[in-house]
Amino acid sequence: MPLKASPLSSSKPCDQFVSRASKSMMVYAVAGEGGLARAKSRDGDGREVTFLWSDRAEAEKWAACIADNPRIKELPMGEVLKTLLPALGEHNRKIATDWSDAPDEPELEPGDVADLLRAGLIEAFVERAARSGSVWVVGGMYGPAMMVTRSRPEGQMLPCWSVRERAEMRLEGPWAEMALNEIPVGRFLEATLPGLKETGALLCPDNILGVETPEIAPDEMAKKLKAALVPA
Repeated sequence: MPLKASPLSSSKPCDQFVSRASKSMMVYAVAGEGGLARAKSRDGDGREVTFLWSDRAEAEKWAACIADNPRIKELPMGEVLKTLLPALGEHNRKIATDWSDAPDEPELEPGDVADLLRAGLIEAFVERAARSGSVWVVGGMYGPAMMVTRSRPEGQMLPCWSVRERAEMRLEGPWAEMALNEIPVGRFLEATLPGLKETGALLCPDNILGVETPEIAPDEMAKKLKAALVPA
Protein backbone atom coordinates (compact mmCIF):
# COMPACT_ATOMS: atom_id res chain seq x y z
CA MET A 1 0.00 0.00 0.00
CA PRO A 2 1.20 3.59 -0.54
CA LEU A 3 2.89 5.29 2.38
CA LYS A 4 0.51 7.51 4.36
CA ALA A 5 1.14 10.43 6.59
CA SER A 6 0.69 9.77 10.30
CA PRO A 7 -3.06 9.30 10.86
CA LEU A 8 -2.99 10.86 14.32
CA SER A 9 -1.82 14.28 15.37
CA SER A 10 -1.75 12.91 18.94
CA SER A 11 0.34 9.85 18.13
CA LYS A 12 3.45 11.06 20.02
CA PRO A 13 2.91 8.77 23.04
CA CYS A 14 3.19 5.71 20.80
CA ASP A 15 6.24 6.89 18.82
CA GLN A 16 8.54 4.69 20.92
CA PHE A 17 6.26 1.70 20.40
CA VAL A 18 6.24 2.21 16.63
CA SER A 19 9.99 2.78 16.41
CA ARG A 20 10.99 -0.24 18.50
CA ALA A 21 8.42 -2.61 16.99
CA SER A 22 9.37 -1.58 13.44
CA LYS A 23 13.04 -2.22 14.12
CA SER A 24 12.60 -5.58 15.87
CA MET A 25 9.63 -6.64 13.67
CA MET A 26 8.07 -7.99 16.87
CA VAL A 27 5.19 -6.98 19.15
CA TYR A 28 4.38 -8.47 22.57
CA ALA A 29 1.03 -9.14 24.21
CA VAL A 30 -0.14 -10.83 27.39
CA ALA A 31 -2.52 -13.77 27.05
CA GLY A 32 -4.62 -15.07 29.93
CA GLU A 33 -7.48 -17.49 30.35
CA GLY A 34 -9.78 -15.24 28.33
CA GLY A 35 -7.45 -14.51 25.45
CA LEU A 36 -5.33 -11.39 25.01
CA ALA A 37 -5.41 -9.17 28.08
CA ARG A 38 -7.81 -6.26 27.81
CA ALA A 39 -9.80 -3.85 29.96
CA LYS A 40 -12.68 -1.43 29.66
CA SER A 41 -11.88 1.80 27.87
CA ARG A 42 -11.33 4.82 30.09
CA ASP A 43 -13.41 6.83 27.63
CA GLY A 44 -16.58 5.26 29.02
CA ASP A 45 -17.80 4.29 25.57
CA GLY A 46 -18.40 0.63 26.41
CA ARG A 47 -15.46 -0.56 24.30
CA GLU A 48 -12.48 -2.65 25.41
CA VAL A 49 -8.78 -1.91 25.09
CA THR A 50 -6.15 -4.54 24.23
CA PHE A 51 -2.60 -4.03 25.55
CA LEU A 52 0.45 -4.29 23.28
CA TRP A 53 4.14 -3.65 23.96
CA SER A 54 7.29 -3.18 21.93
CA ASP A 55 9.47 -4.50 24.76
CA ARG A 56 9.10 -8.00 26.20
CA ALA A 57 10.35 -6.95 29.64
CA GLU A 58 7.58 -4.37 29.94
CA ALA A 59 4.95 -6.93 28.96
CA GLU A 60 6.32 -9.29 31.60
CA LYS A 61 6.30 -6.49 34.19
CA TRP A 62 2.55 -5.92 33.84
CA ALA A 63 1.39 -9.43 32.96
CA ALA A 64 0.24 -10.52 36.41
CA CYS A 65 -1.70 -7.27 36.88
CA ILE A 66 -3.89 -7.70 33.83
CA ALA A 67 -4.44 -11.45 33.34
CA ASP A 68 -4.93 -14.70 35.25
CA ASN A 69 -2.27 -17.31 34.55
CA PRO A 70 -0.57 -14.92 32.11
CA ARG A 71 1.86 -15.84 29.37
CA ILE A 72 3.74 -13.60 26.98
CA LYS A 73 2.89 -13.85 23.30
CA GLU A 74 5.51 -12.91 20.72
CA LEU A 75 3.78 -11.58 17.62
CA PRO A 76 5.85 -11.15 14.43
CA MET A 77 5.10 -7.97 12.52
CA GLY A 78 3.55 -9.90 9.66
CA GLU A 79 1.03 -11.52 12.00
CA VAL A 80 0.29 -8.19 13.67
CA LEU A 81 -0.52 -6.46 10.38
CA LYS A 82 -2.25 -9.35 8.63
CA THR A 83 -4.22 -10.94 11.46
CA LEU A 84 -4.15 -9.25 14.86
CA LEU A 85 -5.00 -5.64 14.04
CA PRO A 86 -7.79 -6.52 11.57
CA ALA A 87 -9.27 -8.91 14.16
CA LEU A 88 -9.19 -6.25 16.88
CA GLY A 89 -10.88 -3.87 14.47
CA GLU A 90 -13.63 -6.40 13.78
CA HIS A 91 -14.21 -6.77 17.52
CA ASN A 92 -14.40 -2.96 17.92
CA ARG A 93 -11.44 -2.95 20.29
CA LYS A 94 -8.99 -0.15 20.91
CA ILE A 95 -5.27 -0.52 21.62
CA ALA A 96 -2.99 0.76 24.38
CA THR A 97 0.63 0.74 23.21
CA ASP A 98 3.47 0.19 25.71
CA TRP A 99 0.84 0.33 28.46
CA SER A 100 2.03 1.31 31.94
CA ASP A 101 -1.20 2.25 33.77
CA ALA A 102 -0.49 5.97 33.46
CA PRO A 103 -3.62 8.15 33.75
CA ASP A 104 -3.14 9.63 30.27
CA GLU A 105 -2.54 6.37 28.39
CA PRO A 106 -3.67 6.90 24.77
CA GLU A 107 -6.23 4.51 23.30
CA LEU A 108 -5.77 4.07 19.56
CA GLU A 109 -7.83 2.55 16.78
CA PRO A 110 -6.37 -0.67 15.25
CA GLY A 111 -6.38 0.83 11.77
CA ASP A 112 -4.41 3.85 12.95
CA VAL A 113 -1.85 1.61 14.68
CA ALA A 114 -1.49 -0.36 11.43
CA ASP A 115 -0.83 2.83 9.46
CA LEU A 116 1.73 4.02 12.01
CA LEU A 117 3.53 0.67 11.96
CA ARG A 118 3.66 0.61 8.16
CA ALA A 119 5.17 4.10 8.17
CA GLY A 120 7.59 2.92 10.85
CA LEU A 121 8.71 0.03 8.63
CA ILE A 122 9.85 2.56 6.03
CA GLU A 123 11.86 4.54 8.58
CA ALA A 124 13.43 1.39 10.04
CA PHE A 125 14.43 0.20 6.54
CA VAL A 126 16.08 3.54 5.78
CA GLU A 127 17.97 3.54 9.09
CA ARG A 128 19.29 0.00 8.62
CA ALA A 129 20.22 0.48 4.97
CA ALA A 130 22.05 3.72 5.70
CA ARG A 131 23.91 2.10 8.59
CA SER A 132 24.89 -1.12 6.78
CA GLY A 133 25.46 0.47 3.38
CA SER A 134 23.52 -2.24 1.54
CA VAL A 135 20.10 -3.12 0.17
CA TRP A 136 19.15 -6.70 -0.77
CA VAL A 137 16.97 -7.86 -3.65
CA VAL A 138 16.04 -11.23 -5.11
CA GLY A 139 16.86 -11.72 -8.76
CA GLY A 140 17.28 -14.12 -11.65
CA MET A 141 18.76 -14.11 -15.14
CA TYR A 142 16.36 -11.35 -16.23
CA GLY A 143 17.08 -9.00 -13.36
CA PRO A 144 15.46 -8.26 -9.99
CA ALA A 145 12.20 -10.02 -9.16
CA MET A 146 9.25 -7.62 -9.32
CA MET A 147 5.75 -7.86 -7.89
CA VAL A 148 2.38 -6.35 -8.76
CA THR A 149 1.52 -3.26 -6.71
CA ARG A 150 -1.61 -2.98 -4.63
CA SER A 151 -1.95 0.73 -5.31
CA ARG A 152 -1.66 1.02 -9.10
CA PRO A 153 -3.55 -1.06 -11.68
CA GLU A 154 -1.06 -3.25 -13.52
CA GLY A 155 1.80 -1.40 -11.85
CA GLN A 156 4.96 -3.05 -10.55
CA MET A 157 7.03 -2.68 -7.43
CA LEU A 158 10.44 -3.92 -6.34
CA PRO A 159 10.52 -5.80 -3.02
CA CYS A 160 13.79 -5.16 -1.22
CA TRP A 161 15.24 -5.72 2.22
CA SER A 162 17.65 -4.07 4.61
CA VAL A 163 18.61 -7.38 6.24
CA ARG A 164 20.04 -10.31 4.28
CA GLU A 165 18.25 -12.93 6.41
CA ARG A 166 14.87 -11.43 5.61
CA ALA A 167 15.64 -11.52 1.91
CA GLU A 168 16.75 -15.16 2.21
CA MET A 169 13.32 -16.08 3.60
CA ARG A 170 11.81 -15.21 0.22
CA LEU A 171 13.86 -17.81 -1.68
CA GLU A 172 10.94 -20.21 -1.88
CA GLY A 173 8.13 -21.15 -4.23
CA PRO A 174 8.54 -19.50 -7.63
CA TRP A 175 11.60 -17.66 -6.32
CA ALA A 176 13.34 -20.75 -4.97
CA GLU A 177 15.91 -20.87 -7.77
CA MET A 178 16.70 -17.16 -7.66
CA ALA A 179 19.67 -15.58 -5.93
CA LEU A 180 20.24 -12.78 -3.48
CA ASN A 181 21.85 -9.64 -4.83
CA GLU A 182 23.49 -7.09 -2.56
CA ILE A 183 23.26 -3.53 -3.84
CA PRO A 184 25.51 -0.88 -2.24
CA VAL A 185 23.44 2.09 -1.11
CA GLY A 186 25.37 4.40 -3.46
CA ARG A 187 24.44 2.32 -6.52
CA PHE A 188 20.91 1.91 -5.18
CA LEU A 189 20.58 5.70 -5.17
CA GLU A 190 22.37 6.33 -8.48
CA ALA A 191 20.98 3.49 -10.60
CA THR A 192 18.26 1.35 -9.01
CA LEU A 193 15.93 4.12 -7.86
CA PRO A 194 16.20 6.19 -11.06
CA GLY A 195 15.53 3.03 -13.07
CA LEU A 196 12.39 2.33 -11.07
CA LYS A 197 11.23 5.92 -11.55
CA GLU A 198 11.77 5.69 -15.30
CA THR A 199 9.51 2.65 -15.55
CA GLY A 200 6.90 4.01 -13.12
CA ALA A 201 7.57 1.25 -10.60
CA LEU A 202 7.35 1.59 -6.82
CA LEU A 203 9.45 0.18 -4.00
CA CYS A 204 8.34 -2.13 -1.18
CA PRO A 205 10.96 -1.99 1.60
CA ASP A 206 11.29 -5.04 3.88
CA ASN A 207 8.42 -6.73 2.08
CA ILE A 208 6.62 -9.43 4.08
CA LEU A 209 5.05 -12.22 2.03
CA GLY A 210 1.26 -12.14 2.13
CA VAL A 211 1.12 -8.92 4.14
CA GLU A 212 0.04 -5.48 2.95
CA THR A 213 3.38 -3.78 3.55
CA PRO A 214 3.93 -0.18 2.44
CA GLU A 215 4.93 0.90 -1.04
CA ILE A 216 6.87 4.10 -1.66
CA ALA A 217 7.88 6.10 -4.72
CA PRO A 218 11.57 5.95 -5.72
CA ASP A 219 11.97 9.74 -5.33
CA GLU A 220 10.63 9.63 -1.79
CA MET A 221 12.94 6.77 -0.85
CA ALA A 222 15.89 8.63 -2.33
CA LYS A 223 15.13 11.69 -0.19
CA LYS A 224 14.90 9.62 2.97
CA LEU A 225 18.09 7.67 2.28
CA LYS A 226 20.10 10.79 1.40
CA ALA A 227 18.92 12.49 4.58
CA ALA A 228 19.90 9.43 6.64
CA LEU A 229 23.36 9.36 5.06
CA VAL A 230 24.15 12.97 6.00
CA PRO A 231 26.45 12.98 9.07
CA ALA A 232 24.78 14.35 12.17
